[in-house]
Amino acid sequence: MIGEQLAHAAMQFLDAPFRIHGRDPATGLDCIGLLHASLSAVGRAPQLPVGYRLRNDDIECYLGYAEKCGLWPADGDTPGDVVLAWVHRMQPHVAIRGFGPDFIHAHAGLRRIVAGPIDPGWRIAHRWRLSR
Repeated sequence: MIGEQLAHAAMQFLDAPFRIHGRDPATGLDCIGLLHASLSAVGRAPQLPVGYRLRNDDIECYLGYAEKCGLWPADGDTPGDVVLAWVHRMQPHVAIRGFGPDFIHAHAGLRRIVAGPIDPGWRIAHRWRLSR
């Protein structure tokens, strides 16, 4: 399944360094960089959205990028699903569903790409699944 391929693609970036606005796994990725690199690995990444502020409440750029990538609204919890969650009131964050309870995401505090359960305080605003 294409979703499992996306989850495996994201896992190849585990332990890559974190860097805000990072787009290169060798020098660092942020959450959008991780999504873009993972989508590229499965042949699905269009041009990246134009920059964004670290703290913001405008998620329109994420929504348009999802559609351009072939990500469609989804329910449930399947490997490869992409979630947009509110980490704080002014901080959206993107993560990719891995296997078991894990999500793969760029962890600013740990300064690297990690896999693990998401924080129960995150409010998932959108969930997408890659179409064939």
